[in-house]
Amino acid sequence: MGAGRLDKDGESVVPVLVRVSDRDALRDVLNTDVQVVLKRIEARDVLSVPVTALLPADRGGYAVQVVQGTRVRLVPVETRAFADGRAQISGPGIAEGIRVGVPKL
Repeated sequence: MGAGRLDKDGESVVPVLVRVSDRDALRDVLNTDVQVVLKRIEARDVLSVPVTALLPADRGGYAVQVVQGTRVRLVPVETRAFADGRAQISGPGIAEGIRVGVPKL
């Protein structure tokens, strides 16, 4: 968050861009303060993969390639916390020790 600054009270201020799809709905609130809430998630003892292992799933969300020997299968996963280039995942067949496909960069 290097783009942030401190306000007169020493509170952290970070610029946020808001796009509005329905400008007519905004007429009554144009000069109104907006509050943005950022949530922090802490996750311990979870299964995680590199973010680059996440693939788009057929019906939305994400999937990973599970590699077993010479076989590769696509497994849908749910994501939760993201940090340091990794994503917390869970789903059927997702367990400690599985190997997932990651593209070579």
